[in-house]
Amino acid sequence: MPITALWIAAAAIVAPATVVAAPPDLTWAQLSPPGYRAQAVLDRLGVDQLEDRDARAEAILAEVQRQWQKAPPIRRMPDGPVRMTGFPVMLSEGDKPVTQILLVPYYGACIHSPPPPANQAVLVTLDRELPRQMYQFPVWVTGTLEHAPAVTPHGRVLYRMREASWQPHPWPRQPLPVYRLP
Repeated sequence: MPITALWIAAAAIVAPATVVAAPPDLTWAQLSPPGYRAQAVLDRLGVDQLEDRDARAEAILAEVQRQWQKAPPIRRMPDGPVRMTGFPVMLSEGDKPVTQILLVPYYGACIHSPPPPANQAVLVTLDRELPRQMYQFPVWVTGTLEHAPAVTPHGRVLYRMREASWQPHPWPRQPLPVYRLP
């Protein structure tokens, strides 16, 4: 065997295989800067003291929404792609699959009032269609997060992912991360 061929064969055996690491998981808490507490708005306004049909409820919820829309972004965005667990909120009407969603931390966000704080939702453009029925199931979305404020039909968001991939979260086999309002 010529020396060159021997060297190439040896290099192939000794050279480490290129392994592409899975992107790190990014939690919803990591989208909120240190010191910001959305829960403090609820506490200050006494939301837990409201009763059904309380005359003050509408005004208090409107104030919560105004305050949460001012939620601050994190100062430094993650380097490279990340994977997030959340629930898709469809941004368009109809029954066809979608390629743009709002990713939110819990089921029912944006259906109920008020929507999550602006730093607890991500506007996502997907690289392939998402069946509309997936709105009720958790998904993993993988992409590069960027600070790009936008207004959606469900409120203001601070973050965006473009050309993100998605897959169903294996929630029957793997528990969902516990969400706590920052």
